[in-house]
Amino acid sequence: MKHPFEEVYRAKQIFNKKLGHKKYFRNNLIHLYPNFRFNESLKELDSEYNFSLEKTRTWRIFQVELKDIIEFQSWRTDIKNNITSPEIYSGSISYKNFDLVGESKYVFELNRLHHLPQYAYDAFKNGNKDTAKSLISQVRLWKDQNPLMGSINWTSGIEAGVRAVNLIYTRQYLSHFLEEDDKKLFNDLLKRHLVVLKKNLSLYSSANNHLLGELLGIIHISGFFEYADSTKDFTKFSNFLIREFEKQVDDNGVCRENSIRYHSATYNTYLSCFILMYNKGFPLADRIWNRLMKMNDFLQDFNWGNGIYIGDNDDSELLYSQWDKDYDLIKSISNSSEILKEVEKPLDFRNHLVFTGWAKPDLSNYISTSEYSSSGYHKLGNEDVEVIFDVAEIGYDSIAAHGHSDALSVLLSYKSIPFLVDPGTYQYHWKYKEWRDYFKGSFAHNSITIEGYDQALSQGPMLWTIKPSVQLLECQRNFVVGEHDGFKKQGIDLLHRRSVKYFEGILEIKDSLLGSNKSKARVNYHIHPEVMVEKVPEGCRLVHKSGVSILLVTDPVVKLQELFGSMDPIGGWYSPSYDVLHKSCTISFAIKAEKSTTFMTKIIFE
Repeated sequence: MKHPFEEVYRAKQIFNKKLGHKKYFRNNLIHLYPNFRFNESLKELDSEYNFSLEKTRTWRIFQVELKDIIEFQSWRTDIKNNITSPEIYSGSISYKNFDLVGESKYVFELNRLHHLPQYAYDAFKNGNKDTAKSLISQVRLWKDQNPLMGSINWTSGIEAGVRAVNLIYTRQYLSHFLEEDDKKLFNDLLKRHLVVLKKNLSLYSSANNHLLGELLGIIHISGFFEYADSTKDFTKFSNFLIREFEKQVDDNGVCRENSIRYHSATYNTYLSCFILMYNKGFPLADRIWNRLMKMNDFLQDFNWGNGIYIGDNDDSELLYSQWDKDYDLIKSISNSSEILKEVEKPLDFRNHLVFTGWAKPDLSNYISTSEYSSSGYHKLGNEDVEVIFDVAEIGYDSIAAHGHSDALSVLLSYKSIPFLVDPGTYQYHWKYKEWRDYFKGSFAHNSITIEGYDQALSQGPMLWTIKPSVQLLECQRNFVVGEHDGFKKQGIDLLHRRSVKYFEGILEIKDSLLGSNKSKARVNYHIHPEVMVEKVPEGCRLVHKSGVSILLVTDPVVKLQELFGSMDPIGGWYSPSYDVLHKSCTISFAIKAEKSTTFMTKIIFE
């Protein structure tokens, strides 16, 4: 713990978990906010957005499809494993207890209530009283099944923050259908969210995207609702968010979580809050808007997606519609940036909710000046060859919760086809610990492992305790050199240095292991599932199903180990989204690390 007050903070957390039920249930804190009411005139209602899509009542939670989400009635249930957690004090609930709560990620995703704004807007646009009535009844049932601090759905602040935003937009579009009791329902429920969020902020080493989600909820509640301290809260927590924005996003617009999905998800948080803040008259400096625009530049400049990722990928969203089958968060963020630059773009549902009815700043003069070498990400190649070389730290702050042990990893696309990929994330839950350790570990990345060691030491699914120091040694166009000391920090006297060079149709990846240890090492590459591996004497040929191919050769020539859906050792797996697992191919080259060992991989583009 690096902050002098963190131990006090942790002690208070433990106390609240043990005794907090007395505070929440006996001293009902929601009475702190009398005269709590929704500001009906803050955001102009509209009916411009046209769902020219097939409307259904099905809704997918990761890999489970609910046939009629509007009629769903069991809000503490893990719908994958059919386990319903009890109505008990939330501080006594452990996420690890599968028998008690099931897979909490499934519970949390369902209870973000992402579906509500979509159906509420459709009811508003088409005057559908029956749909509106069903949604109101569903919100009432949710409140009944989740008493304040009395269920699993109050255990995570980020979940409460995202849910609050979805409830607010639902409340807005159902305004014309609400009776007084219905208005009181939404008021009481959002008040409870405000109480929980303000009393349970994730601070110090926990201050990552979870804190941002909590601030998201508080800013939206204090912005859309009026109560005695609403202006004070809105100003205080908006300033808090700006400070975190400048901590968690670097000058180049790169989220320090070092996860593309969390970069995108936190962009969602910032944009939604900044637009609300702008319309409430909160002053936002040009540097803040410019850094937000740079966050989009980073996503678009590196063409992330389809296996070209870094860090955790758990499909996190804020506002969206599942009716739009072509929806993609990164593409939607690109449109957000264009809208801010006053470029006409068709609105998907996410951008419709964020922008329509609001004033927005004019950023039409914004010019991208982004450069990412100081953030650790390097792009090499040309129009056909796209190489990403990761010379970044493995995650944000002391625990690096959503970072992977992927220092000096290389990702490769050729002719817009992914060849060398990041295998993904697959699962978070303790039940799948072996899978979690694999997917976030060094062996599941296009880098080197030594004696089976990760570059970093993991102490839990969201915790790295020993992390490598990663250094950029040289950076030129199409030639980059980086180094990390992760193995040395764990007692193996070896540094890993990697240079990546692209020149005249050949990619050279040179690995050097520098130090006194004699160890067994492996150079690992992970292949997209649509690419087949054909062994040749000097290495292997990687052939995409379209016929596009590359030749991978090594110097010295060593025996190639090919893993395809293997469990011993785990390898040859690919997870394109949360809780999805496909067989793919991992190729691994065994080398002996002795004083200044060098291994060269050449990729020739055919």
